[in-house]
Amino acid sequence: MIDTDILIDHFPNNISATTFIRYALLAGETLVISVATVAEILAGIRPGEEEKAEALLDLFLVYPADTKLARVAGGYLNRYAATH
Repeated sequence: MIDTDILIDHFPNNISATTFIRYALLAGETLVISVATVAEILAGIRPGEEEKAEALLDLFLVYPADTKLARVAGGYLNRYAATH
């Protein structure tokens, strides 16, 4: 499952994020994001980025959110997110 941060980094053409997505697609990987990622991307886009955002989101399989997914995501955030 691809984290929102990677997609956010793609917008200003962060070469690492763009390369990661490109190579995963070329390798035939199924790229998965959660519904929360869809919401976060659409909430954070700037005027004029709507088409680019929709085209990017169309590349992914969107995994529905449920309690199990929320628990896994919360665990990852607790473990890897920067502390306050």
